[in-house]
Amino acid sequence: MRVRRLAGATVLALLLASPAAAESPPVKPAKPPAKAPAKPGKPPKGPPAAAPALVPEPVQPWSCLDFRAEQLMFKGTTRICAKKTRAEEMREWLPASDPKEPPLPQPAPGARLMKMTVKADLAGRLTEEEVYFEPESGRTLQRTRVKLGSDPYRKSYRFGEAGLDWTRSAPRSREETERAEPAWSKIENHSAPYPAGSLCKVYSEPVLLLYLLAAHDWNSGKNLEFCMFAGKKWNRIEAISQGMRAFPARYEKNGQPGQASEARAIVLKAGKASPEEDEDPFELMGLRGDLLIFLDPQSGLPLAIQGEMPWLGQVTVRLEKAETPG
Repeated sequence: MRVRRLAGATVLALLLASPAAAESPPVKPAKPPAKAPAKPGKPPKGPPAAAPALVPEPVQPWSCLDFRAEQLMFKGTTRICAKKTRAEEMREWLPASDPKEPPLPQPAPGARLMKMTVKADLAGRLTEEEVYFEPESGRTLQRTRVKLGSDPYRKSYRFGEAGLDWTRSAPRSREETERAEPAWSKIENHSAPYPAGSLCKVYSEPVLLLYLLAAHDWNSGKNLEFCMFAGKKWNRIEAISQGMRAFPARYEKNGQPGQASEARAIVLKAGKASPEEDEDPFELMGLRGDLLIFLDPQSGLPLAIQGEMPWLGQVTVRLEKAETPG
């Protein structure tokens, strides 16, 4: 059925998000690297320039979130967890397509990072994801996404000095489907240079938005802005506070009943990352348009996400359970 197919195509779509805000004055954007963008299939030669801090110290507003969405024949659940880690835990990314190329650089030993994991089940379509990012800035360093079951694949992304490079691997035959992922031989290499003329200070992933918005101090009066990669395009995302709204919500927090009567409404407005970029609709959790995210004003927990889903109209993804550090 078409609705089922649509839901599967937007697996991630259902429940992801992310970073935080700054109490100090914003840093001027760094000049774009003089180096030419990496060629397709060739990983970037070095790590991206240091991103400005959005928060003076790393904060962790939540450790795990469970979401659910139901609309007509569409049903989906997603569990998102985040934990502190070190650079040493990051695996070596895929080797360069040219065996003469040196291995990709890694963050400095002992660097402080966050690791986010996502497990989603949308209408029977199962996916798992890992993202390593800097908690102070929200800058993504590495991401992997695996689709399980029928038609499996693995996508590995690495944010480099000149842009984003990613590799998609999948079985070439039914025989390979029954083997472990390292045996898959259908390999595709892609790249997406950072957009020319962009004023973005932070390049990140939509999956981090829930974390980043929850960690931000919205009482500071400052909104947030990122460049997010979705599909095959960079999008400029503005997160703008719309103030407090009545929003009754019930959920479980650390095993105990939790509830809220009002929430801070954050609208996400998407546009072109630079004048040279083509228009490409931004999607988050399969939702399009100006998305609304409702945050608990005390804890920052994302209580719900609203937006339009093709063929289904307005869909609300609601928080069911939350776990917080400590």
